[in-house]
Amino acid sequence: MQFLSLYRLVQEGLQAVTDKRIVDLSPREILSKSKVLNLVGAMQFKMLYGLDLIQKYNATIQEKKEADRLFEEYLEYRPDRKPGEEYEMVQHWAEDLKLAPYFELVDENEYRKPQKRLSLDEALAEMEDDPFDLKKPDPDDSQRVSMETEPAGQMAVAYYCLGALEWFEGKTREQIQEVAFEISMLGRTGINPRDPGRQYKLATVPGKTFTGLHLLAWMYTGFQLFEPGLDTGLDFAQEYQMALSMHKPKS
Repeated sequence: MQFLSLYRLVQEGLQAVTDKRIVDLSPREILSKSKVLNLVGAMQFKMLYGLDLIQKYNATIQEKKEADRLFEEYLEYRPDRKPGEEYEMVQHWAEDLKLAPYFELVDENEYRKPQKRLSLDEALAEMEDDPFDLKKPDPDDSQRVSMETEPAGQMAVAYYCLGALEWFEGKTREQIQEVAFEISMLGRTGINPRDPGRQYKLATVPGKTFTGLHLLAWMYTGFQLFEPGLDTGLDFAQEYQMALSMHKPKS
């Protein structure tokens, strides 16, 4: 029974990183890190039952190397693991892979409250239709982000949008989408536009640090470049127009 249960988990993990529908919808950095974590599960399955599914993941050398490192860490925990210590390991792995902003560990009792569970096919269909929850009902006025009454904030957003326009220049539609979608995913766990002390990093824009407001301006600009009619809940139209008037495309 345990074999069948774990086998199903490994198969679902394999599908999550190789199914063409998911691969086409997922940012490459996130997909790669998901593959690393699922590879660790496949390594454990091989250790327990001798069934090797690792090659089916079509992992790169770097992904395999990273999965080997995490699996070695798991083996070190295993002999004298204390209750609950596995959660520390999961959190540590998430920080190593820079995935911590995308999830949070919650109390088991809170998690077990009745809720609708989707089948894998239903989840895939929902992801295909709206991978970043952009088709949810429009935010009400209290949820919208606007700098209309804050001149300093308006100028900051305008300059952030200008910086985004300059960075996006020469990038493909797919590259712009990856950045906007990564910010949108970060938004699921909360982006605070009014806390300049809180900083964020993007896998799709390496070497750059953002504030919350900075991130939202980049997301707004990205969507304006490839999906201008989409309502993201950001009222940055005026600031974006200011940025366009200041932007001087490279010749």
